[in-house]
Amino acid sequence: MRRIYPGMAVFTLMAVAGLAGCGKKEESAPQATAPQAQVAKTTPPTQPEGPIFGEAIATLEGSANMPIHAQISGYLIKQAYQEGAAVKPGDLLFVIDPKPFHADLYAAQVSAGSTRITSPIAGVAGRAIPGLGDWIKPGMTLTTMATVDPIEAEFTLPYIAYQNSADRIAKVLKLPMEERPESFELILADGTAYPLKGRLSQAGRETLTPPDAVTVRVLFPNPDRALRPGQYVKVRDVTP
Repeated sequence: MRRIYPGMAVFTLMAVAGLAGCGKKEESAPQATAPQAQVAKTTPPTQPEGPIFGEAIATLEGSANMPIHAQISGYLIKQAYQEGAAVKPGDLLFVIDPKPFHADLYAAQVSAGSTRITSPIAGVAGRAIPGLGDWIKPGMTLTTMATVDPIEAEFTLPYIAYQNSADRIAKVLKLPMEERPESFELILADGTAYPLKGRLSQAGRETLTPPDAVTVRVLFPNPDRALRPGQYVKVRDVTP
């Protein structure tokens, strides 16, 4: 008969209890999981478009120019206007000597309508090309009438400035004139700001423009005709 010693029995029970405890801990221990990266969804801030052209020195010109031609031959005997003055439709500009046309009734009727040259539009009359006493021929340009309401500010800019904003410029120019934004400010020679804003009229290369520059035209309302062709002004793009 095998004899069991008390000390060995106690040791055996402790070993069994220890093994049982280890098994429970391994079963209850949670399994570790890899942390998942959190992807932050952010919306980039909207950047304002801002000015396209910045600021430039410009020259004012008539928005439309109409040459005044002679219809008959004769000597110019009168210039009835001051160069650069505002005129109305029907105002007298020039008189060609009517005496040679008084030989018969038909000639007199012709001279009545053709020797007195009047303005067909409202605007500013330019420099007279012929002088008093000059012989005038049919089709000869005597002067040019400029429409000044609206008036046009013209300036040139580096081509790269145009190229960088070509899409925005094209988008504006596709709009009817009355729908284009009034995003230009005009500064007079004395530093004062003209009260009315202007709209982009044209922008692009022209035959007389250097290859590295573009011509830009901006139309400004001029109801009081305070602005005149030939003035130097500063044009500032104030696009928000």
